[in-house]
Amino acid sequence: MTPLFDEVRFGAETQDVSNIAAAYLLAPDESNNDSTNYWIFTKAGFERLIERTGWNLVASSSSGIPHSNPQDDRLDERVYALLEAR
Repeated sequence: MTPLFDEVRFGAETQDVSNIAAAYLLAPDESNNDSTNYWIFTKAGFERLIERTGWNLVASSSSGIPHSNPQDDRLDERVYALLEAR
């Protein structure tokens, strides 16, 4: 039988997971209580998404709190990317 998905488990919630290609599915009240926000990505996950969708990452920059947390509005970080089509 083929599994429906692969499960990934992490240790402590404060563990740095930026080098793991992963995404987090937000609850409706997370990320500034905006129910239209669905996903947040680790740095590696964002780069993998860019690669898998046919783009090249030219440059990126981030602003905000480096130790962001989707459940705390005061700990918000945004990433901006310049992409080119492959």
